[in-house]
Amino acid sequence: MKQLGMDIGTSSVKLVLMEDGVIRGKWMGKHHGRLLATILAGLESLAPRDEDWLCAVTGANARIVTERTDVFRLGDVPALTEGLKKICPEAGSVIDIG
Repeated sequence: MKQLGMDIGTSSVKLVLMEDGVIRGKWMGKHHGRLLATILAGLESLAPRDEDWLCAVTGANARIVTERTDVFRLGDVPALTEGLKKICPEAGSVIDIG
């Protein structure tokens, strides 16, 4: 199954589509306050509508998606921790510098 991760921040939207632990696509766009339109543009370019995928969202504006859907919200620190486990399992800590 494909997995979609979204980071909806204060100025940009970042999307990553993965399948079986391999990144299949990445997308980033500045939203200029048009969050939903930017998210939809990213989804159109990355995630075909006829396929099933799991989705989780993080970021300062994640609520724009989680309030309207059943999408899972993951806090920034847990998202960083889980991502670090995948790309560098021997790391003992992570520092978020914003």
